[in-house]
Order: sequence, then C-alpha cells, then structure tokens
Amino acid sequence: MIFGRNLFKFNHFLYLSNAALALLIGIFFFVGIGFFLAGQGEKTLATAPFTKQTPSIQQQDFTKIGEGALHLQVSSLSRMAKNIKNELLFIGIYPKEEKFVIGLKTSRERRIVSSSEPIFLGYSQDEQSQKKNLHFSNGKTSCYIKLKTGEGEVLSTEVFEEGQETSVFLAHKSSHLSKKEEDLLLQKKPFASLRQAKLWGSDKLLQQYGGETLRERKDKHRVEFQDSGFSYVLYLSEGDCLHFSGDKWEILPIDKPLQSVPLARIRSISSSYLAFEGWDELGHFSIPIKIYTQPLQRIQLKFEEIFSSVRLKTSSQISCLLGKKRVLMKKGDWWIKTNSTWHSVKTLEEMENILAHKVRGELFVFDGIEKSQGKTQIKGHFFDSMRTTMQGVSFLLPEKKRAKKGSGSSSERSFLPISKPSEDRNGYFKEPTAMEEDNPERVGLP
Repeated sequence: MIFGRNLFKFNHFLYLSNAALALLIGIFFFVGIGFFLAGQGEKTLATAPFTKQTPSIQQQDFTKIGEGALHLQVSSLSRMAKNIKNELLFIGIYPKEEKFVIGLKTSRERRIVSSSEPIFLGYSQDEQSQKKNLHFSNGKTSCYIKLKTGEGEVLSTEVFEEGQETSVFLAHKSSHLSKKEEDLLLQKKPFASLRQAKLWGSDKLLQQYGGETLRERKDKHRVEFQDSGFSYVLYLSEGDCLHFSGDKWEILPIDKPLQSVPLARIRSISSSYLAFEGWDELGHFSIPIKIYTQPLQRIQLKFEEIFSSVRLKTSSQISCLLGKKRVLMKKGDWWIKTNSTWHSVKTLEEMENILAHKVRGELFVFDGIEKSQGKTQIKGHFFDSMRTTMQGVSFLLPEKKRAKKGSGSSSERSFLPISKPSEDRNGYFKEPTAMEEDNPERVGLP
C-alpha cells in the first residue's frame, strides 16, 4: 500500500518534470525564432531607404546643387571655370530680347549680352599689380561662356574651354543693400538726381501733331533731371537702360559696351509713377528708386487778351493784334511765350529746342482757317509750358463783319469746342495747298 502510494508520487513528479522541460524547450525555441526575426527586421530596415523609399527623379530637388554637401561638385570645375565663377557678376536682366547686364569684379568691365550668345574671355596683365586679370575679349579666344535664365534671379552659366569638358555653375544676382546703405547711396550725385527727377507723363504736343519720325516718342513718358546746375528731359519707356555719362543720365544704346559708370533701368512705369533700378559703378549692388507724376499744369491764358482785332487777310492767313503788335498767322505757325512776350517760332533749331524742353513757355499752334456754311472759323491749340495739358480753341468770324475793314475784334467772335483734327501729315509745317484750303487737315511734326 505504502509502496503504491510512493510510486504514484514518483510518477506525478516525473510527469511534472517532463512538462517543465518541454515548456523550457519551447521557451528557448520561441526566443531563438524571435532573435532570428529581429535580425531579419534590422536587415530590412537598414536596406529599406535604398530599396523601397528612394524618390523618383521627378521628386528629387536639384535646386540645392552647389550648396551644402553638394558644394563638393565645384571641385569638378577647371581652374579657368573657377576663376570665372569668382569674377562674374550678374547685375540684372535687360528686358528687351532677354538680354543680361553682366560684369567682371576685378577689371570692372560690363556688358549687355543675349541669351546663349558666346562671350569670349581672356587674361590681361594689370600695369600696377602686374597680375593677370580676367577680361571680356572682342575677338575669339580658347574660352567662352553662354548664359541662360534659371528660376528666379539666377543665371545658368556654361563654360567652354579648349581641351576641357563643359562646366556649368549658377550665377546669382548681386545682393541688395541694407536700408542704411541705400540712404547713403541715394545722397550721392547720380542716384540723388534719379530720386529728385520729375515725371511729366506723355507729351500732348507730340500726341496731337507728331508724325512718323516722332512716332516712337508719342507714348513715352518724359522724365526731367537736374544735374550740374542744368535740367534736361529724356523720353523713356519700360525697359530702357540709362548710364551716367558726362555728368548726366543718357539712354544706353542696346549695342554699346558698358563702362564702369552708374546704371539705371526702368523696371515699371504707369500714369502715376516710374520705378527705377539703379546700380553702382562696380555693379555690386542695385537700389530701387520710385518717382511720381507731377500735377497737371493749368493753362493760364485768356484768349480774348491774346487775340484781338482779328482780320482775314487771305483764305489761309489772318492778321491780329498779339499784345501790342500786329502779326500775321498762317496754318502751321508756332507761337511761344517766353519772358512774358509772344514770338513766332521761325527756325527748325528753335522748334527742336522746344521739343527737347530746352526752350519752355506756353505754346500756341495755329491749325488754320475753316469755312463752313458761309462762316469762317479760326482754330488752334494751346499747351502749357510742360505740355501736360492741351486746350483746343475755335472762334468764329461772321461773314458780314469780315467784309468790313477793321472788323473781327475779340468782342465779335464766339468760342466753340474744337473738333478733333484728321490724321497727321508727314513733314514740318508748310504752306497749305489750294486743295488743303478747301479741306484743311492737321499739320504734323516730322
């Protein structure tokens, strides 16, 4: 009995031992599998960025080339290309025909060049430092560059050298000045005259009478500058480039090489303002300048005080008292008031000086005589001294009064609204023909 009971306990103990052993073996088995799977997982994670998460070419950002770690690509540039990269200045974009204003730091040269135009470069020895400096070459050399626009204010620059692979680098636009630096620069002569310039808008005289020769000026805006004690006026439009030459601003021809002088480009223009972008003579910095349109000038003329005792001399000519002097007027005559006195513009030189605002004063242009239904009308246009305002005038000479000697005083005429004249005639003012007397038209400037 006792033996059977002990045998039962021994068997029970053996059963529990086997179960514990099996459990322990199972634990070791699953732990081993866990380590194996973990090792496989680490391998998968380590290789995942290169196999499953590599972005497509479309997703990659190439705009950072040349920056950060990618800056190491500069080492692939040749010695000449590195020198060009360090010397080249991207000053700005000349908007007509996608042209660029570029320069070289050491030689202080500048040029306006076209997109993809070959720009030849070479070395010249400086007389003072005896160093060889990079310069623009007028002839062909073994090295040239081509430029094209990138995104934003960036130029993509290709360098072509004989015996070398083509190099490419980005040229960024010259950095802008701080507010303090801008204020200091604006106090200097060239940019002070830009800031103090006056915007007068379009020329009413040219819009009314300008012919084919002056067509390009009709819609341009006039800007008046003050330099070296005298004033002058330039006709400008958006995109024009100016350079400061001979103590005054001048329009820079598109094909003229740039010198080391201050530059200004008209970025935008409207009826109310004009925005310049100016560059210093080194081309290192640009500065924004905005000027505003001057108020319209009022015509301070009393027609009845100017014209009196009007008489019809011929079908194309009148006589009248202008002030205290009797004068003759024919179609196309200009009369200008300077120093409180009216006088006739007789020479082409004086006419050109008036157009250039070298001679200023209130201006009257006599359009001629019109006959309609037995009545005679005398027509013309008045302009203020800056020609921002134009006023048409027409007065009537009754036929019954015109037949009597001495008739046609100012009290006998009536002022009427003037109708818009017909199209321009090419050439300067000239005597009307017989056909023109019957069907008068506006006489045009060249």
